[in-house]
Amino acid sequence: METMSEPTIDRATLEVGFRVGEYLVEPQLQRISKADAAMRVEPKVMETLVCMAEHPRQTVTKQQFSEAVWRGTIVTDDAILRCISELRKIFEDDHTEPRYIETIRKKGYRLIAPISMAPPPVPPLTASPPLREPPAAVETPPEPRPASQSRSLWIGATVFLIVLVGVLAALQRITDQRIPTPLKIVPLTSYPGPENDPNLSPDGSRVAFVWDQGDGGNFDIYIKQIGVETPLRLTSDAADDSSPAWSPDGQELAFVHSENGTYSLYLVPTAGGSARKIFDLGERAVRNVTWSPDGTTLAFSAEQTPHAPFALSLLALNTFAEQRLTQPPDDYGGDLELAFSPEGRMIAFSRSAVEKVDDIYVVPRAGGEIKRLTFDRAEITGLDWTTDGRHIVYSSDREGSPALWRIPASGGTPPVWVPTTSEGSGVHQPSIARRGGRLAFVQRLQETNIWEHPLRPAGEAAEPPRQHTASTRWDSNPAISPDGQRVAFASNRSGNYEIWTCDRDGTNPVLLTHIDGPFTNTPRWSPDGRHIAFVTRNEDGTDIYVVSALGGLPLPLTTAASNDQAPSWSRDGQWVYFASNRSGRWEIWKIPADGGVPARVTQQGGFAALEAPDGQTLYFVKRDASGIWQMPTDGSPERLVLPDLQPYDWGNWDVREAGLYFLRRDAAGPVLAFYRFATDTVESLVTLERVPKHPGLAIAPDETHLLFTRIDRIDADILLVEEYE
Repeated sequence: METMSEPTIDRATLEVGFRVGEYLVEPQLQRISKADAAMRVEPKVMETLVCMAEHPRQTVTKQQFSEAVWRGTIVTDDAILRCISELRKIFEDDHTEPRYIETIRKKGYRLIAPISMAPPPVPPLTASPPLREPPAAVETPPEPRPASQSRSLWIGATVFLIVLVGVLAALQRITDQRIPTPLKIVPLTSYPGPENDPNLSPDGSRVAFVWDQGDGGNFDIYIKQIGVETPLRLTSDAADDSSPAWSPDGQELAFVHSENGTYSLYLVPTAGGSARKIFDLGERAVRNVTWSPDGTTLAFSAEQTPHAPFALSLLALNTFAEQRLTQPPDDYGGDLELAFSPEGRMIAFSRSAVEKVDDIYVVPRAGGEIKRLTFDRAEITGLDWTTDGRHIVYSSDREGSPALWRIPASGGTPPVWVPTTSEGSGVHQPSIARRGGRLAFVQRLQETNIWEHPLRPAGEAAEPPRQHTASTRWDSNPAISPDGQRVAFASNRSGNYEIWTCDRDGTNPVLLTHIDGPFTNTPRWSPDGRHIAFVTRNEDGTDIYVVSALGGLPLPLTTAASNDQAPSWSRDGQWVYFASNRSGRWEIWKIPADGGVPARVTQQGGFAALEAPDGQTLYFVKRDASGIWQMPTDGSPERLVLPDLQPYDWGNWDVREAGLYFLRRDAAGPVLAFYRFATDTVESLVTLERVPKHPGLAIAPDETHLLFTRIDRIDADILLVEEYE
């Protein structure tokens, strides 16, 4: 028997307020409440719910969401699914046995819970208007009410007023608890250059941090007393020191020391004195270190082997023996940010699936089951526990710009925004004092632009570089069209990470995509210059998309529940190569450019690939080893060609008929070098400045110039919240 669909509900009616099952939805307040609990929701999440409520028990398609929520711009499945996931968390709904939102496979979603209109808001209590006196001719005395009736009316009015006052008080409590109010924030440092890695002392009276004195040199450890301007410098060597961590008694700092590609853990007295090495990790990079509350152990994040994923380890300070605590998948970036809970039994950390795809987890200090708390798949740049150990505060770009968020350590509810600073400033690296109620964090402004540098034959005078694209945000990942007349690049100048194009000289920028998602990057032109492949993040990982170079609807080329990265085109334009971890490790795959079944290309690891101009040889790099490899496109065995490229520069190289352009990082700075096939020699071409460790290099088709990404400005100051619970 066919069921009739329910009629649509007018949006204006829904905006007043409505109920979904037992939940009260107030769109104008961006709030969903149940009984005495309420939750503030993001605007896009609320609009997604209202869109479904307009069509109760009807399937709402991606196109309908795009028109109603994203105003007709291109929207990825990831953006919609994230909103649906947030709603399911609020409604405590299970997608396998839904009571509120049902997934209609390959079509959309429908709201299946009953919808009813919420009563209009109670008007404020005001004095009753004066009664008009009736004409004298009709004046009659009122009939006396029976005593029982008067008493009933009085009791009813009293009960009504009591209930009304209780409801208003409850609503006020909900508002006070759930809608965040701006925190009182004061500057703690305002020195030239960036101050990073803030860590408040256990009593909250001092902050340790790293600073390069504004000259772009190495970072050293400093301590600043709250209320005292001049900091105390603790280290002064020529290497980089980072991640200072206080001992529980405040007498020492542990920190990471990196020099000439090797890493160590050090201790230094907080009153000043000589630092001493306590643990040598060799070429295993270290990201963060933290001290256990009982003072017996250091926890740190380090590569398991050089270039392998980061994992958490414990270092016993009585024996200096390392114990591995976590084991992330081999194809992940690994476990990075970390912090001990106040009582020391748990460690919170971020796990990175791939670049800028992170979530929060917790693990017992003694080892055991790892629990995932967030499902944002957004970049995380720091975390700490609240003083009572009930919540974790972390910095994330889950809504675009990096901001602070707070989530229960037990999980189960969506994160709540912590109001810290104005739009346009990145907020990173929160630190909370174990006592004293203080919160410190970094407010960072970074300007990254694309620059052009001429390539001159040997013997000719070098010309200085010029700025190619300029904004106050992040411009990177340049790619030059085959005819050399257009440039594609990634930028967040529109508020989201999108793909842009511009003229050869950097003028006339055009927004090409409208993904409105967390991260879109690495554009690559097809050989005929008509299409651009790029990467965008989604709920299951990252996928390869293709869009017309003139704009339009991007089409997904890969859709597997995996991370697909680093696209490039075959020379005949028939295939798109990409890296994928779908087999359990990073390998090179290829897929027909018009869609189809992917085919695996490498068998011993691979990440970014480029075909030689003749189309007969494939050059590629790996995530876990330095160098550039080659193999015939017919699948013959691979061989190492050049050992000099670092894994993090996987996008900073190119292949031409005569050889390979690549970025080599010398002691003097990044250098564009050329490896010549005929002579098996390497020639240094130009020295570049401030090149970040991500894909940011493009060689012009005629080899007359290159484009490269440069960090032009980094300002980072430490701010302080005096009272934070």
